[in-house]
Amino acid sequence: VCHSAASNLGNVTLEGHANLLEYVNNGRLLGAIKHIVPYKPMPESQPKLSACNIEKIDQWVLDGAKNN
Repeated sequence: VCHSAASNLGNVTLEGHANLLEYVNNGRLLGAIKHIVPYKPMPESQPKLSACNIEKIDQWVLDGAKNN
C-alpha cells in the first residue's frame, strides 16, 4: 500500500515487476527489509517483516526475481 503507484511514498513505487526490479537490482529492497545499514529500514516505524517472509523474498531474489 505504501509504495503503490497511487501513494508513491518516499518517491518509491514497488508496484509492477519493472519498478520492483529496480530496487532488487540496486540492493535497496533486501537492504531495507533486512534493516541493513545504510538502507532505510522498512516498513518504516514498524518491526521487521517475519523471518519467514524475509527468507521467501530473499529466495525469490536469489532465483532471479522472476515475474511470477
